[in-house]
Amino acid sequence: PEALATPRRDSSAPDSLPAGVGLAISNGDKGPAIDRIVAGSPAWHCKKLDVGDLICRINEQDVANCTLEAIHDKLEGADRTQVSLTVRKADGHELSVGLLRQHTASVPILFSRRGERIVVAQAQRQLTNQLIPGDQILAVDSTPLVDLSSSDILGLLNGPVGSTVILDVRKGSLGFSSSKRVVLRRTEAINVREQRSSSRCVFSSLSPSPVRS
Repeated sequence: PEALATPRRDSSAPDSLPAGVGLAISNGDKGPAIDRIVAGSPAWHCKKLDVGDLICRINEQDVANCTLEAIHDKLEGADRTQVSLTVRKADGHELSVGLLRQHTASVPILFSRRGERIVVAQAQRQLTNQLIPGDQILAVDSTPLVDLSSSDILGLLNGPVGSTVILDVRKGSLGFSSSKRVVLRRTEAINVREQRSSSRCVFSSLSPSPVRS
């Protein structure tokens, strides 16, 4: 089944790391370009940026000749601070957006799609009394998951580190089921620098990996 839940993450305290906007940058044929947008990040919520957009300027400074590391450094900064980004779209026009940096984090569970159902595939051990594999996720923060794309589901699950998310869950099988609400905290900071080569948020384990946004 298709894995839908969050990328690899690290539960280390994000205070020691700069906040980002949820963009992974790579070198394209025409210069630095957006390689991936983290679901639930400021860049994702902006709804104006696309994979393949060329990075032109950051805070009005030209970055065409900057290294990828330097571009990521410019995008990052103190949590809740503003950064302006100018990109060149596929049709050639330039677009400027303002983004508020944040530590984007995920919840400590994995999901899979079984037909039209979204179910828990794996959960950290401390959640055993709340969630077990096979539990069906009906909604996230009161938003039904029916007909939502994988990216949209991830966008609901991910958010500012330390914030909470409410899952509406259907538990049980073999003709008996019950519904409950489960509150989870987003604790697993996501780092796009460690995932530049990944275009899909598909992972098979909960093992931690060094991350920052």
